[in-house]
Amino acid sequence: MMEAAPAAPSVAVEPDSPLHWFRGTESRTERLPATLVASATQARACRITDSETIGDRIPLPPGVDMTALGNTIHACIATAFTDPSVPFDEERAARILDGFGLAGAIEPSALARQVAALDAWISACWPGCRRHAEIPIESILTSGQVVQGRIDLLLETKDGWVLLDHKANPAPRGRWNQVAQEHGGQLSVYADALERATGRSVAEAWIVLPVGAGAIQVAASEV
Repeated sequence: MMEAAPAAPSVAVEPDSPLHWFRGTESRTERLPATLVASATQARACRITDSETIGDRIPLPPGVDMTALGNTIHACIATAFTDPSVPFDEERAARILDGFGLAGAIEPSALARQVAALDAWISACWPGCRRHAEIPIESILTSGQVVQGRIDLLLETKDGWVLLDHKANPAPRGRWNQVAQEHGGQLSVYADALERATGRSVAEAWIVLPVGAGAIQVAASEV
């Protein structure tokens, strides 16, 4: 005969006994993104320390694609300053405008004149400086995050670096303070990264407004 299976041991269960879990966290820290783009950096408080008029304002037609315009301006200035032995003229401006779908929207001659005016201003303010267009930069912040960006125009002077960042913003002079507050943080990120990478100080930082016919020198606000 087969033996009967042993009976299961009886276990005393307390129906109202509390369950015990690992202790939860009382607060959570948001995880920071591993990589930051300098142009999307949160605005930092800054002040305008100087401003200049450069050339003449460029009239814009209604509904112009501002993103395409910004890319066009960057391409024109990069072309003009990459190889100074090749003159930047109306024909080159027209080809770049056409490439970004802006043929007929802006007069190529107006764009060529603004590039020439920028060149003359730089030569007058920082004679003999070396000019470097579209310089990629990467740096590790104290938070461990990696910040990446591209400096539009970098001037190497005897007193240190001069940062120039171009914006297609057509804002008149009365709104330049707003432009400075919107983009000053980007320049301060570039300046910090450049000083850590090269060991040389940044003497000046400027927002250049080719459409608005001006330039704004910015610096961090004093606490």
